[in-house]
Amino acid sequence: MKIVEEKPDGRRDSLRYSDSIERIQPDEAELTERIVASMGRVNRKIFDQHRHAVRDAHANSHAPGDLQSDRIPTPYGMATL
Repeated sequence: MKIVEEKPDGRRDSLRYSDSIERIQPDEAELTERIVASMGRVNRKIFDQHRHAVRDAHANSHAPGDLQSDRIPTPYGMATL
C-alpha cells in the first residue's frame, strides 16, 4: 500500500483518504478499548496524586513528565547578551 504519491517532478504528496486505503484490522476494536482503558487508569492515578485533572498526553515531546511541588526549589536564570 502506498502512503505517499510521487509526482513526475519528484515531489511527494500524501494520499487522500479513501475506503480502499483504510482497512480495519481484526483486533482494532479490542486494541482501541485497551488504549482507552489505559488512558483512563493514568488519568485516575494522576488525579489521585494531584487532586485535580491533568492531561495524560500532549503534543510536546520535550515537556516534563512529572509535576513537581512548588516546595521543590528550581533554579531560575536570566539570559544576558
